[in-house]
Amino acid sequence: MNRQIKIIIILIVLITGLVACSGLQNGSQNLVSNDQETLPDGQPSQGGPPLFNPASAAKQLGVTERELESALGPPGQNPPDFATVASELGVSQQELMAAVGAPTNNSANAAPSALEGQASSRQPALVTLSAISQPTLTLIIVITFFMQGGLVLFSMIVIKSYNGVREAALATFSMAFAFLTIRLGNEFQVEQITSGFLSNLFFISGFVLFYLAICRFSDKSPNRWVVYGFIPLVYLVLIAVRLFRIRAIPLLYISAIATLVLNLSTAFTLYKSDTRRYRLAAYLTALPLLIYGFISISRMIISFFDQTVIMPGLPSSSAIFDIMSLFIASYLWSSGFILMVGQRLQSNLSDLAMNDALTRIRNRRAMQDMLDFEMRRVEKEVRDFSIILIDIDHFKQVNDTYGHDIGDLVLQWFASTLQHKMRVQDVVARWGGEEFLILLPDTLLEEAMQIAERLRSSIFSSTIDIPSGSLQITFSAGVSTSVESRSVDELYTIADQALYIAKQDRNKVVSQKDIPDERQHTL
Repeated sequence: MNRQIKIIIILIVLITGLVACSGLQNGSQNLVSNDQETLPDGQPSQGGPPLFNPASAAKQLGVTERELESALGPPGQNPPDFATVASELGVSQQELMAAVGAPTNNSANAAPSALEGQASSRQPALVTLSAISQPTLTLIIVITFFMQGGLVLFSMIVIKSYNGVREAALATFSMAFAFLTIRLGNEFQVEQITSGFLSNLFFISGFVLFYLAICRFSDKSPNRWVVYGFIPLVYLVLIAVRLFRIRAIPLLYISAIATLVLNLSTAFTLYKSDTRRYRLAAYLTALPLLIYGFISISRMIISFFDQTVIMPGLPSSSAIFDIMSLFIASYLWSSGFILMVGQRLQSNLSDLAMNDALTRIRNRRAMQDMLDFEMRRVEKEVRDFSIILIDIDHFKQVNDTYGHDIGDLVLQWFASTLQHKMRVQDVVARWGGEEFLILLPDTLLEEAMQIAERLRSSIFSSTIDIPSGSLQITFSAGVSTSVESRSVDELYTIADQALYIAKQDRNKVVSQKDIPDERQHTL
């Protein structure tokens, strides 16, 4: 997986270098714009909406180019008041809007035209984020993403045992750089073909990194078709469209298809993984990924019927919705991932508190809570239960003869065997050292004795494979029931007395009925 991350980063660096060296000046697009070109005679290219050409528009209106640009105002600002501009130039508003290529309507202040972001006929149309919302909002989005990335990165530093956290941080930073690229491109009038291409590159890379993050965090291998087929294809198409100016494949379409496939793959990975420890957080992460994937593909479909969706210079409601939906969705899935880390950590801490570290079964503390609960059930519902207290015979000799490593192996094998031999409702716990306690809910003494004997016989007939050969062990057990006990301590004491008697002969199960009366009087 680390190799896949390095390959993707190298691809990003190489593509960025090609963009910087290419020097192409015509056409560009970002996540909310389409690549268009202006032909030498000032007319728009086929297959897309018309672009604003100051020289051509001035000629149509019978004014000089300087007069037109002065009346329209500096590039990158909010759309002009066409009624005011028309009055200054001495032409009708309809003529002005037709010349600049803006959609006409009856309102005093018509929709923004294709002139926004135009410095001259040599510079292509540019959809600026300031035309969609205030620059302050863009800066807030960038800062928010950097803060989230820093929070995920801090989680990686604190919790080093979880995979995928680093990739999630990189994915969040990639989204931040995508918005930052758009913001800086508009602020410093960077060539749009560069800023638009880089913003798409960072957006797609963010989705790729987040997919790999979820795969690593869930301990699932990524889909080979996605990693070795689809992702390289997306980058190849992206760079081909950039270098060769392929107008038939707008960047919007590449981003939409990549977003849908990668988000579906991420959500499917979350669905197929074992998310019981962080189910709610997994749903919170997967849901916005799916929603935004379908939003992107829906916008691409809408663009087939309404070219203003991807028309440079015309900030449409669809573009605004796309930007804001991306911000909200990415904020939700990043927050969901942070919550996944938190819930998984909480689950692991709970697991350490309730389970034995060596045998991975319940520990004494967890069993004590269960015994208290069962005793309360006895008082309220008269539902008796039994316990089996087990001690491995001659375990000290195993440690002395074979070493503590083999002793640990014996304990693990013994705990696993007990788990597989017991009923679904029964609970096995390591009580301490080589002692184990089994809780048998809704079980009386006679049935408990039969279960204990069946266990003793099974262990006696089994062998443990060790490096030096095989090993056979036995155990002794004491069985008691809640019928004659008034507390958990009394129940355990009776089982311990029965175990003491069983240890005299070894490989034996003793019931509380077999305890001599004089010993029971001392309890």
